[in-house]
Parts: sequence; C-alpha cells; structure tokens
Amino acid sequence: MIQTILDGEGQSTNSIRPSKPKIGIESGHIAFSLSGTWTATVHLQRSFDDGSSWLDTDLFEANIETSISDLTTETDVLYRLTIKSGNYTSGSVDIILAN
Repeated sequence: MIQTILDGEGQSTNSIRPSKPKIGIESGHIAFSLSGTWTATVHLQRSFDDGSSWLDTDLFEANIETSISDLTTETDVLYRLTIKSGNYTSGSVDIILAN
C-alpha cells in the first residue's frame, strides 16, 4: 500500500502492481482514494515497460474512493497517480493506492 500527498505539478506516487489474478478471476485489482482540499487534475496511468513510459487511463478532479479491475492478466503492468505539469492549481491531494 502507498500513502502519500501530491501538492504540486509534476508529482507522482510510487508505482504499484495490481493484485495477482486468483483462480476463477481473470483480472488483477487496484484500489485508491483521493481526498483533501485541492484543485488539480490527477491522472491514473499505467506502464507496460516497467515505468519507462506511462499511458493515461483515467483522470480525476474531485475526491473519490474507487477500485479498478485490470482487464489484463499481465503481471508486469504498473500503475501510478500523477499531477502533470500545468494541471495543478492549489491544495494537497491525500492518496492511498493499494493492490
């Protein structure tokens, strides 16, 4: 589990791998929470090359608690949350990211 605060542009959480698929379940899983008082766009990103490059999968502009099932069964996929350059206005995003 990763617990961190993002409070500026160009900041990212550490990366995390989805939970491994279990028998009868064909996908991995991640869960995360964004909370606090903030104005920014937080992107959920994933990487298929061990973090060399990142692809946006979703974006969030308000507090949320959610989970996502990774539709792939690849064990080398990484996820992170990030505030890109130009996507931060104010405040601190309290983040919990877990598999």
